[in-house]
Amino acid sequence: MSFDMNADNYSNDSSLEMSWAIKAYEYAEVHYNLLTAIPDCRSLRLCSLDDYLYQHLINEFPQLNVQVIDENELKSKDSKIKWRKFCNTYENDLKDFNTASLLRLDSAGKYEEANTCIVPRVQYMAIEVARNRLGYNNEVKGNANNSQDKNDV
Repeated sequence: MSFDMNADNYSNDSSLEMSWAIKAYEYAEVHYNLLTAIPDCRSLRLCSLDDYLYQHLINEFPQLNVQVIDENELKSKDSKIKWRKFCNTYENDLKDFNTASLLRLDSAGKYEEANTCIVPRVQYMAIEVARNRLGYNNEVKGNANNSQDKNDV
């Protein structure tokens, strides 16, 4: 049996796409609930690799503004090359390292269409760990308390 290597001859399975979208949304909902419940997010640990992810992120991307992510910069051709190398470092160390995850562009905002983009899980983890360490995720708590619809993730 041989495989056709032409990607144009394949289509995405809509049930698989829906499955990862549901999983990403559920993870985002849990994350948001944690951020709004914990008194100080600087003490929140997302995984056993938090320290390493944070150091690696600030060493590889010292100019990255994790408080408010510029999606165009994050997904530029040059940036994608650097991020791919960064992400692949965790292939054997972080389960589902490349699973699609929802990243809030503005750390003070909710998970909503205008404030999210899709990134690999390890990229999401590294940015959110940095936001925790730097205290940026504490801002979302105040915004959630001021929101009229607190059930909106």
